[in-house]
Amino acid sequence: MTSTLKAARITADLGLSKMSISPSDPKVYSVDTFGRRNKILDMLQSAEYLPLGTLIDELGVAPATVHRDLEYLAGTGAIERVRGGARRPPSTDHSIRTDFTLRLQQSAEAKKEIAQRATSEIEDGATVFLDSSTTALAVARELEKEQRRLTIVTNSPAIAYESISALLHIIMAPGDLNPSLKAVTGPWTVEFLSKLSFSMAVVSAAGITPSAGLVTTQRDLADVATTAVERASRSIAVIDASKFGTTALIQMVPPGRIEKVITDSRLDPQTAAAYRASGWAIEIGP
Repeated sequence: MTSTLKAARITADLGLSKMSISPSDPKVYSVDTFGRRNKILDMLQSAEYLPLGTLIDELGVAPATVHRDLEYLAGTGAIERVRGGARRPPSTDHSIRTDFTLRLQQSAEAKKEIAQRATSEIEDGATVFLDSSTTALAVARELEKEQRRLTIVTNSPAIAYESISALLHIIMAPGDLNPSLKAVTGPWTVEFLSKLSFSMAVVSAAGITPSAGLVTTQRDLADVATTAVERASRSIAVIDASKFGTTALIQMVPPGRIEKVITDSRLDPQTAAAYRASGWAIEIGP
């Protein structure tokens, strides 16, 4: 797979949507936008050029849907639109790799597992804060797929951008944008959140230890998480197994302020037992 196509997998999921099918075609199968666009990228691994007709047949969707997919992928630089179809872009990769895109690639399956478990904690009609972590983004995607009716307050531009469900009322916190972290933070953000009340806050962190709680290297992220947790009736942490035992300079949320930590099945049972013995409620998804 070329580096351009690899990078495209990180951006192709923008615009997760409802399933698109064509009932008249016996080859039809249901895929969401994320899966359909990644299939186009898969096809371009073995073919430098794909005619529009081939894409329509293979994806089992309307021509207009394929045109939208190609337009989106061309906009990200993942493909080149040409007359009658699409082709693989030049192999030179000029994409800017940010901290956010790198984190999207890390523990992707684990984050999906965590998200599936976390959504069961959220009641329909709730007002939920989701932070700017890639794990919270996975939670937002799962909520959208489940067609949940919620109000989501977030400091994540990625969550706000991806959401298309009419059932999700998205409120974007104001503040200063950190382009690398894809996070809105700062005094405006904290002031805004301090005036709200949440049914639940869902936060992540760079690490977690039994004594320090959730930790981070970013003061601004800590301020946002602390404020959201203080304003929430319930708070859960979504932390993948690789972050257990990881320390960082800044305490994000101290022990006792998180109702439970949801993690993935890679967590060693002995580690889980040690945290539980220290008073942490640890749950394994999904």
